[in-house]
Amino acid sequence: MTTVVGLDDGLYAVTDGYSVQYFNHRTQGESILHQNAWPQGLVVEPSYGFASVLYRDAISEYEAKSLSSRSVMMGCRCDDDDEKGMSITCGYAFYERMHYLVLGSAEDDLISQVVFQVGRTALSMRCISTEITVKTLRWPSTRLTNNIGYNDDFLQGVADAAVWVRPRCSSNTNELSCLQGFRGADCFPYCMALRVKGSGSSRLVLHSADSWKSSVQLMRRDCVIASNISPLQDVQSVVELDNILR
Repeated sequence: MTTVVGLDDGLYAVTDGYSVQYFNHRTQGESILHQNAWPQGLVVEPSYGFASVLYRDAISEYEAKSLSSRSVMMGCRCDDDDEKGMSITCGYAFYERMHYLVLGSAEDDLISQVVFQVGRTALSMRCISTEITVKTLRWPSTRLTNNIGYNDDFLQGVADAAVWVRPRCSSNTNELSCLQGFRGADCFPYCMALRVKGSGSSRLVLHSADSWKSSVQLMRRDCVIASNISPLQDVQSVVELDNILR
């Protein structure tokens, strides 16, 4: 299976989970093929989808070209373990191959682990009976309530990607992950992790539907009114809430 992924207004990619071929309309449709594009030999699942992300804020002029744009692609895979249960791993593929070589290190392995807010949830779930979706998040300026002069980076929102996980449940199922009141699992009817823009390979935490309704908040993610809260404060709020819920 191959998937077409839009990265920005002039760049898109085609990937089969192993390699990535990029097409750049800014250079007359130039095509670049990266074989084994994902870090550490990771093979991602194309059917889950992909997200274009800002990997991290550029720390030098050299990095600014690609790291401050959404030319980095995030894909994920799912694996089952008899002892640990279901695990989801996400990796990052870089259009600018040199940044992949520079960033790949013991400190930054370009792989994000996806973990459940309630860790034991993984024991009651299996990849084959779980629907996983990876999506890019974009918040267009037309959804602002007034024109208050924020730059394009701010209008894209605090989060740039989402990972949705939903157990496949039938009317006559006896799967524990499909029981809403079961205390050993916390992913029914769904759970979701949001990736904070520019957060590198930080782990992604899957919060339950009830948590998103009651205690997980992303500031300024939809209709916005004028205030003195800065985008940096918004990011800090998300990080603080995530630390509390871990």
